Amino acid sequence: MNSNPKITASVRQLLSEYLTKARSLYKEEEITDFVIRIDQENGTLSVSDDNETILSHVSLPSDVALDDDTSLKEALLTTLRLELKKMDMEQCFDTLNVFKPFSFIAIDEDLSEEELLIVDDKNFIVGDDLLKGLEDDLDSFLENLLKNN
Repeated sequence: MNSNPKITASVRQLLSEYLTKARSLYKEEEITDFVIRIDQENGTLSVSDDNETILSHVSLPSDVALDDDTSLKEALLTTLRLELKKMDMEQCFDTLNVFKPFSFIAIDEDLSEEELLIVDDKNFIVGDDLLKGLEDDLDSFLENLLKNN
């Protein structure tokens, strides 16, 4: 799925404002989750912490054109994951005064949760993209190992 430029711009604005406010707000805090609320009905995104302090809020453009088979929520989740992963790779979260690990979770108006990213400097978090096909690889490895013995 190609990312929509208007959605990407809104997500970048949201995350940039979040990062600016979080850097000034927190002094060695124990935050476990940052929650990104997706309100499709009102066309808004917001980021809040465990204490429900809103750190950033943006309105989505009303004229976002999507592929026929892509929902607004799917497009937002994909863009959020990409942008958060990019920020993590650029070590943007290392400048926050927040203890690690912490995570980013998306919640929609139906309260369904979607984990977007876990930020942790000591552990490697394995995502779905890395696990695809792992079971087949392990079965094949075990089968070959047993044949050779």
